[in-house]
Amino acid sequence: MLLNLMNAFFRQIKYVSYVLALAVILSGPVVNVYADHGENFFYISQGFSRILGSTFQIPGYMIHKTLSGPVGIGTVDGILSGTYGALHELSQGTFQMAQGAAPYAKYLVFMA
Repeated sequence: MLLNLMNAFFRQIKYVSYVLALAVILSGPVVNVYADHGENFFYISQGFSRILGSTFQIPGYMIHKTLSGPVGIGTVDGILSGTYGALHELSQGTFQMAQGAAPYAKYLVFMA
């Protein structure tokens, strides 16, 4: 009886995870393929700066949380918050660079 309930529960979790993964994939950035070169290079440079800035998220959050909270708990909270911030900035920078570079992808055919 318990095994059947657990199997049903995990099947539901599997379907919910598929729906969430599909929602994340479909909610990506909308790429404007007719944007001018200045706007595309702006997206590329802004994405590059976000990727470079993501390396400073963990130490920055760690110092801030250590100084503003209890020493042990604040440091651990800073590490976790910094890791989330770094992953967020890294993924957003990657998407911005892809958004800026997508209009130039059509020219890859001529490079081969």
